[in-house]
Amino acid sequence: MRNRIVGPVSMITVGVLFLCQYFTPYRFRQTWPLLLIAIGIALVMERSQYGQSDGDGQAAPTSSSTGTDINSEKR
Repeated sequence: MRNRIVGPVSMITVGVLFLCQYFTPYRFRQTWPLLLIAIGIALVMERSQYGQSDGDGQAAPTSSSTGTDINSEKR
């Protein structure tokens, strides 16, 4: 199963930005680009090695020529 991190990262970022509105001089209208940056980083992480685990916390081996799961025939 693929790890989904974009939703949680987005929600945490929105919460932090709204908290910054009350405790810093910065307002949400000034900091919303940080939300886009956080979503972009989460998407990169999701599509990188972090998002390609096979469920036990380790990355599934892939064939270098096809990019398919080598162990798919064994399952």
